[in-house]
Amino acid sequence: MKFKIIQKYDVWIIFLFTACTFTLLKLQQFHYFIGVNAELIDWYETTLWNFLNGKIFIANHNIPLFSEHFSPIIIFLLPVYYLFQSPYCFVVIHALVCALAIIPLYHLTAHYFENRFVPIGICLTYFFSRTVNYGLMFDFHLEVFYPLLLFCILLFYTKEKWSLFYIFIILCL
Repeated sequence: MKFKIIQKYDVWIIFLFTACTFTLLKLQQFHYFIGVNAELIDWYETTLWNFLNGKIFIANHNIPLFSEHFSPIIIFLLPVYYLFQSPYCFVVIHALVCALAIIPLYHLTAHYFENRFVPIGICLTYFFSRTVNYGLMFDFHLEVFYPLLLFCILLFYTKEKWSLFYIFIILCL
């Protein structure tokens, strides 16, 4: 009985551990290497600042954002940036989005495996993955959303939740 309660919270324990670890690593990296390879943080921060000030999708030096990157998903960062207008906002978002991918990954693997340790193991494999960790080593990139979006697509396909499936397909564009 005691283990059933713990099992119920497996995904949240893993997520919190991953989110805290990734966030601390990103904050330390940004603090010690500020100004080094932070061009994209500046690019996206200027874009969102311009957006809040009436210049929609205009990046640095009045260059349209879509001339460099087709990134409509940046709109979803606006509410967070509105509350915390700082480059640290992007550093934390980068880490949290990477960690959020654990949740659909856990539920997807739990759908296929009855043993609770298989989803935990796969989530830990994601946590220790070189690909994920290398993605965290550089400044802010919107590509960090792909694991979260793709795991959600697979999960909603498996659960046959078609409206959510198509929403996440569109978000991947």
